[in-house]
Amino acid sequence: MNIPAHFLSSWCLAETFSKTRKERICCVIAGLLPDFDGLGILIDVKYYHKFHHIIGHNFLVGLLLAVVLAMQSEQRRLRWILIYFGIFNVHMILDLLGSGPGWGLYYLWPFSMAYFESPYVWELQSWQNMVAFYIIMIWVVVLYNTKSRTPLEVVSSSLDQKCVAKINAYIQKRRQRRNSSRQS
Repeated sequence: MNIPAHFLSSWCLAETFSKTRKERICCVIAGLLPDFDGLGILIDVKYYHKFHHIIGHNFLVGLLLAVVLAMQSEQRRLRWILIYFGIFNVHMILDLLGSGPGWGLYYLWPFSMAYFESPYVWELQSWQNMVAFYIIMIWVVVLYNTKSRTPLEVVSSSLDQKCVAKINAYIQKRRQRRNSSRQS
């Protein structure tokens, strides 16, 4: 899967489990941070191919990340470790299915070089990934309609509020136009 899909799916899951913006940011971090191992591409593409899906895509990193994030959460409970670890693992599942053949995971690294790849994997630029992305986008819209928030809140609360205000103003204008055309 691609980074925008990981970002949006993590935010949608965050909206399901968290009550505070800080917890939602931590959820998004849990869903995005595994891809830090892809930064090797900035040095050389060979580092990307050598380390991506290894260093950041294993249960030890997921567990450590979940513990660190839970310590940042306002409620430091086992519940948050499980939620953050679960969101980390959603990233793993999306990568197992949607990164393409030959892009499995070394989930047990550094303890084992056991390689896991799904027999149901599809190409990164496949229709399946597009459908998954559209489903995630529909989920974003549903969350917007129920919670009046957008994924922009992770970047900035004020930017999110401005975006929500613009969307609401647009919807209101459309309703007014529709009502005035019905009355004519």
